[in-house]
Amino acid sequence: MAEIDTASIQLPMLTKQEGMKQGTELRIVAPSPAVSDLMEFYSIARSFGDPLAIPARDAA
Repeated sequence: MAEIDTASIQLPMLTKQEGMKQGTELRIVAPSPAVSDLMEFYSIARSFGDPLAIPARDAA
């Protein structure tokens, strides 16, 4: 995925919330750079996967 807008993040958030109610887990592994950037912007990357699967960016 080359581009993503803020509205697009609502679907995985809702899916994760509904899954938790049913005892399941939603994980995002190998997100595109656009998805990673948006997840980092909203500080939700750790909610969707192992920090090793979604690595933090180096502070510059």
